[in-house]
This record gives sequence, C-alpha cells and structure tokens, in this order.
Amino acid sequence: DKNRESLKIASKRLPFVFVYGDIIKLDFPNNFYDIVFDRGLLIHLNEWDVTKAMDEMFRVSSKYIMNIEYHGEDGKPIEWRNGLPLYYRDMKERWKSYNVDIISDVEIPYEIDNNRVHYTLVRKHGS
Repeated sequence: DKNRESLKIASKRLPFVFVYGDIIKLDFPNNFYDIVFDRGLLIHLNEWDVTKAMDEMFRVSSKYIMNIEYHGEDGKPIEWRNGLPLYYRDMKERWKSYNVDIISDVEIPYEIDNNRVHYTLVRKHGS
C-alpha cells in the first residue's frame, strides 16, 4: 500500500503482513511471496498501469494471486461519488493471458458487499 497511515493501523493488528510499495514497481525479488493479494486496488489504475500491476503481482508471487475487485465490463468507468476515475475489472478474463490456472472466480454475496465485487484466485503453473 502507498498509504502510510493505513499501513500503520493495519500493522498494529497484523505485523509483517502489509508493506509500503508501488504496485507497478514492487521492490521484491521474483517469486518472493507465496500469495499476493489486492482488494479494490486495480479499480484506481488506468489500463496501462493495470497491466504493469498484474505483471508485478505475477512476478513476485511464487504460487497464488488473489484479487477482490469491482466486477463488470473490463475498463468501463465506474460512476463514483467523488468524481475520481475508477474502472471495473474482469480479473478472470485478464488472468487468462498469463501462465495461471483459474482456481476461483465468484461474486461476493450482496449482503457482504453490495458493489458487485468478485473474488478471483489464480495459481501459477508449476507451483
């Protein structure tokens, strides 16, 4: 995460789980983490940066990548209350161009999150 205040709060509850960084240029060696996880990050990125972010997630993960993102027509703008540009992502379709197996792609129940969010889990081939 790039929000130091959020990291400070999260680290109090789960030390060593959250780190500061830029998703399009992660400062970790290849295959460093067993699992790389994002929640609502990719909706903030333009098309070029989403591809770079996915490349980085794939690079630093040795086994799994998990995304929880607003699901819809890939790249379609989301009407949002603050006017910032946000975009739907179809992570299942996006991951098909990588060397991965789709383990899961399910819509999170409306009662849990009413924003049409999908949970997508992929496993790198050979892991």
